[in-house]
Amino acid sequence: MTFAHHSSGRPVPTNWSFVPDPVLEPLTEICSTHGSSEAADAPSVVRDSRRGQFVRDQLIDGVRLGFVGSGDSHDGHPGLAHLSPQAGWSRRDQGERAGRGGLTAILTDDVSREGVLAALRARRTWATSGPRILMIARLGGELGGSVVPAQNAPMLKLVAHGTTAIAAIDLIRNGDVFPINAGERRTGIDAEMPLKAVEAGDVLYLRLRQTDGAFAYAGPWFVECPGLDPSRECAMRGSGWMRFRGSGNAEPRRTRWALGWLVPGRTSRPTWRGLDLRRTSVHGPPGSGPRPSPRTEPRPPP
Repeated sequence: MTFAHHSSGRPVPTNWSFVPDPVLEPLTEICSTHGSSEAADAPSVVRDSRRGQFVRDQLIDGVRLGFVGSGDSHDGHPGLAHLSPQAGWSRRDQGERAGRGGLTAILTDDVSREGVLAALRARRTWATSGPRILMIARLGGELGGSVVPAQNAPMLKLVAHGTTAIAAIDLIRNGDVFPINAGERRTGIDAEMPLKAVEAGDVLYLRLRQTDGAFAYAGPWFVECPGLDPSRECAMRGSGWMRFRGSGNAEPRRTRWALGWLVPGRTSRPTWRGLDLRRTSVHGPPGSGPRPSPRTEPRPPP
């Protein structure tokens, strides 16, 4: 198993044209001592980050990845990089502030090697910038990292406890940011809220920020059409990439499609299981063609 590191910028950005294998690379580093690779609006963004290289860009493009946080400090503080002066930490008598590190929390009842590996491959994780922040969330009853069916008004439940007061929690839905606790300053949160309908192709995750500058991520959740053939994997939104694995293909391939969901009053295009089969272009194995640009049009509230 392997994870992409500091994917959006220095020291070395990730070449995302090689689509991550869901077995060998089910997760990606979203934060480390180098900062956050989440998105341009993230706290402590990795330096020299490039548009289209962020983790959020890959999620919008349909790549299914969970989150890990890593130290990568190279200074002898495994698991404690955020407490190293080299990583930006300063003592209380010098005006204490949080350093940049990274920790991964794994949700599993089985702490054997096999159990931990299974939890990682199931994306049962959340990531923090170093502090031991608790952040367990469910969407429609499913833990972060899950594939959930399209549904009306799913319930989002969150239990979060910070090491200092929580400054903000944001819901990121298809790249758009929606604050869900603006103005509150509490160390712990135990809340639930209904969302507007989630549609096939949606991807959602949560971002927490503390008053001391530390942050954490939970999720993501990937929404697909109920009844979709489970032997095939695909990312479904707009005109984007689809990845297929199944008995009908000798090797995984990516195909670009114009997609549409058969919803009364919205489209009457010919569909197969809700997919508009008007193919616009085809490329070979991963790395043989360009990736589409991230979606930029505004989205409705969650």
